Amino acid sequence: MPTTEHKKEYNKVLDSCIRKIRATAIELQDDFPRFPHSASGGTWSTSGEEEWKKLIDGYWTGGFWVGMLFLAYKLTGEKDFLDWGRKWFAELSPRAKKEGIHDLGFLFFPSAALGAELTDDIELAGTAMEAAAGLFGCYSPFYRCMTIFRREPLDRVIAIDTMMNLPLLWWAAQSTNNQILEKAARNHVDTTIEHLVRSDGSTCHIGDFHIDKREMMKIETWQGRAPDSAWARGQAWAVSGLAYAYFFTGEPNYKQQLDLTLTYFSDHLPDDNIPLWDLDITERAKYEWQKEPRDSSALAIVTHALLMLDEEKYISHADKWLRALIGNCLVPESEPGLIAHVCFHKPAKIDVDCSCVFADFYFLFALALASGRLEFSFHT
Repeated sequence: MPTTEHKKEYNKVLDSCIRKIRATAIELQDDFPRFPHSASGGTWSTSGEEEWKKLIDGYWTGGFWVGMLFLAYKLTGEKDFLDWGRKWFAELSPRAKKEGIHDLGFLFFPSAALGAELTDDIELAGTAMEAAAGLFGCYSPFYRCMTIFRREPLDRVIAIDTMMNLPLLWWAAQSTNNQILEKAARNHVDTTIEHLVRSDGSTCHIGDFHIDKREMMKIETWQGRAPDSAWARGQAWAVSGLAYAYFFTGEPNYKQQLDLTLTYFSDHLPDDNIPLWDLDITERAKYEWQKEPRDSSALAIVTHALLMLDEEKYISHADKWLRALIGNCLVPESEPGLIAHVCFHKPAKIDVDCSCVFADFYFLFALALASGRLEFSFHT
């Protein structure tokens, strides 16, 4: 467990983060209903690929902002955070009706499912169930996984990212004892292990199935260095997704795969523990990678999931990595964002060194757990 001194530090940082969330909510009232996405140069902005630029509901990251507001409410009891969370959520909730998009998990697990657990709000739970049904619309019985979209040709594509969309499905399955949803989630994890987790514990980003058989036609990457490398955030999605799978099922093989992917992640961190944007870059000569962007979001994602498991061998990693984030990435209280040095999309040159709301969410969640101020378990 974190030492008393470490918990004091986490509580101090957590208080600072809550003050920043309050300030951000107040500042963004003039821009409502635009959701914060990334911050650099002293201001929040929304950004992303062209198809998303006209959206006001937060790209795939809008649910993380709502989740932060609900977390802040749970930690403080201050009604302002609850009111802000509900106000922003009202703008986000129509997207729960969009069936067949894997990002529904990113949008509605932190906002609706986690929000329902934190606030006991049955309306949030209802929207989370609706979004889970939409996510299930991505399920392919033929490929035995959730594809990233239901439309062609992306209905044959599996992404490592989807491992961290699954918590919405796990939550819905447990909350309603829905064995169909649980079986779909289990099948997806098993298919991901089969096709995207390599024998050394590293992970592929994207797998394209053949149109008429359950075999890989092509392995590629959309955000990593190369198809045969390990994109840092993709590895984090895998580690954390396996942690949630183990958390909800107790399946021994998921724990084994968690340990395998976690070991690869840990073994490929630089001396300060802040990952480079692709883990395999550390295998190259130092002069080649010293100037490469870091991705603190990968460390925050893994850290929160290990703390959620509440097992000593995972907590020792999480304690070290949370301190690394505080020591190397903490954003000054006068600037927007909680942690810096997030690399959102290196190949597309989008926000390669920024703060980003999804990384802030996982950092806040990790702080809340490590400080002892949030004792959390999902209930049915």
